[in-house]
Amino acid sequence: MSKSIMQRIRQQVEAFPAGELLTYASLVTEPAQFGAVAAALSRLSRQGVLKRYAKGQYYRPQTSRFGVLQPSEGAVLRTLTSAGGDVVAYPAGVSLYNQLGLTTQVPATTTVATPGCGAPGLRGCRS
Repeated sequence: MSKSIMQRIRQQVEAFPAGELLTYASLVTEPAQFGAVAAALSRLSRQGVLKRYAKGQYYRPQTSRFGVLQPSEGAVLRTLTSAGGDVVAYPAGVSLYNQLGLTTQVPATTTVATPGCGAPGLRGCRS
């Protein structure tokens, strides 16, 4: 007997590491199931199994003695800098140096670099 979409999504969500961002794309296997997956994630969010981070992005909350933790900066960067399994951007600057242990500075903002030109006409890009 096959499982309902809600049961399958709940099982996938519980297998996902706490603090990592989930997107519709990470759970949808067929484009026709997109609406059902979105509804299932919304229901799981109302039940408290998931927390909504942004539109279409959820995470399993991790609780510490100080309360519920937000997803880590690394989890957010991994989600934002990859598309379809391909890396389209990567951290650069002081945040990268901090990750590598080359500095103890912790930047307030993270610099992200992309390979090649982002858009034609940008300074330094050849069209």
